[in-house]
Amino acid sequence: MSRPPNVLILLWDTVRADRLTMYGGPQVTTPRMDRWARDHAVVFERAVAPDFWTVPTHASLFTGLPSRSHGTGADHLWLDDERVTLAEVLAARGFDTYAFSANPNLSPTSINLLQGFGYIDTSYIRDAPWHRASNGATLRKLLKRDASTEISRAHPRRISGGLAFNAGPVAHRAFSRWLEQVHDPEKPWFAYLSYMEAHKPRVPSLNARRRVTDDDTNWLALATDVSLPKQLAYTYNQRDWSPAELGAIRAVYDASLVDLDDATADLLEDLEARGILEDTIVVLTADHGEQLGEHHRIGHRMGLDRALVHVPLVVSWPDHLGPGRVSAPVSTSGLFDTLLGLLDVERPPTEYLRQDWFGSDLSGTVFSESYGWDVASFETMAARFPGLASEPYARTWHAVQRGPWWLVESRGVGTDTLERRLYDADHDPAELHDLSEAQPEVVAELTRVLAERDASIAPAVVIEHVTEQTDEERAALEVLGYLSRDDDEK
Repeated sequence: MSRPPNVLILLWDTVRADRLTMYGGPQVTTPRMDRWARDHAVVFERAVAPDFWTVPTHASLFTGLPSRSHGTGADHLWLDDERVTLAEVLAARGFDTYAFSANPNLSPTSINLLQGFGYIDTSYIRDAPWHRASNGATLRKLLKRDASTEISRAHPRRISGGLAFNAGPVAHRAFSRWLEQVHDPEKPWFAYLSYMEAHKPRVPSLNARRRVTDDDTNWLALATDVSLPKQLAYTYNQRDWSPAELGAIRAVYDASLVDLDDATADLLEDLEARGILEDTIVVLTADHGEQLGEHHRIGHRMGLDRALVHVPLVVSWPDHLGPGRVSAPVSTSGLFDTLLGLLDVERPPTEYLRQDWFGSDLSGTVFSESYGWDVASFETMAARFPGLASEPYARTWHAVQRGPWWLVESRGVGTDTLERRLYDADHDPAELHDLSEAQPEVVAELTRVLAERDASIAPAVVIEHVTEQTDEERAALEVLGYLSRDDDEK
């Protein structure tokens, strides 16, 4: 029996599909990966993330379960040991397993999303092997006159710690070291590498900034403060940015994609030169996207807008999958089922999403959901802006796509308020026109589909698990905007 192929998952954190070159983005942000995909890979044009932020989406990626079934999210920051992960399945079948994470929300000790990986490198722990290199990679991108983020050199309330997250090139080095010094060459391997360049606080290189916009926009971007208090105030409708400032914010996001493109293409070219790619399944995707002003929001804290859940999904396996594009909607939760199918591995007898991206059973219907709401950020804003009402923000969301239609249903937490919005995802990706009143039959049908799906999913029975984050993890989470600082603006 021949040895199975290797598997490499490249996870671009916080990357929305519509800003990438291969998805027709407005700027040339990812030309190298676009060429790679065009020549070697299958591009899924309508891939949808299962949730809008890191923890529940990763749990779904690794287990194939929807958020309601795995129970991992804002109210339960732990992937229970009873969940069966892709890494566990492959390790049991003789794969060496490796993960590189620059995101403390994947912490193996306090969140457990990397359950099943045998060897884990992190960048944010001070005594970890790659902390210093990752910290330096971020510091080298900081510009003297930049006042736009908490870590920027000219920001009046600058944070000097928790910077080891812009680690794309470092992930390359760490993975190479594992391949050369730890991996058993007689075994196939399964590796997961996370890239945080597009995540807040964004500090793209000067070269990347100049590749996507003009000098005037770059100067404005350096002067536009998008630190967490400003982002939250905008998202909670307590401040505005001008159209030019929003354009500058988007330009910085695009520039971060240029850095991602270079780091990832360098890795793939290196693996190809070593003769490794010819027998490796490569999956490039994102856990979620990012709001850049849509619906008066910046970041990824609430909602199931297309900006948050339409993500890139690209799969390559030389000599087995020819290059092409797939227009049918798929869920990235199908990663579990799809990879086991490509590897011809017997599926475990557990419940998970049966959606093989290359099978004949694509239903054309995909779902996203989010059950927790960001209480902490609302309380921060309510303290700063007395009288701020929770009703527009304290909501749970469910969404379904069938064909071009994208229906978002939201319910107030602790209230009976219900809202449904319908969009034509193909012709109105920015969601400027709610068609719910104009298309009542479509709303009724998709509402029925959502209700049937909801009734078919048993809620997770989670096991209480108390963990404590390390000082390094807390510092990194503060920089990334998941925890508020004690001295945040009042």
